[in-house]
Amino acid sequence: MSKKLTIKVTGIKWDDSPEGIPTEWKVEISKTRYKELTEGLEKEDILYELSEYVSDYISDETGYCHTGFSMDIDNEEILEEKISKLEEKEEKQSKKVKMTK
Repeated sequence: MSKKLTIKVTGIKWDDSPEGIPTEWKVEISKTRYKELTEGLEKEDILYELSEYVSDYISDETGYCHTGFSMDIDNEEILEEKISKLEEKEEKQSKKVKMTK
């Protein structure tokens, strides 16, 4: 398994339309950083947190603000592994609730 989650950012809409700034970017997130970003989050919140990270990253790297972009995630097995673990946890909690009723 790859140790990085690679996110291809496309269609970046820059506020000021600066010349020479690409509208596509590749953002790599280490597995360790990914775990830090998503620790304790529900599966619905993971993509939101990743998009916030990417948003901050491309603005910090370029010095420009943007109004939006699209994301395409490579190495999705890292993301799927996290979601799978969350689903297993939810299932276990659901079974505990049923047992206590």
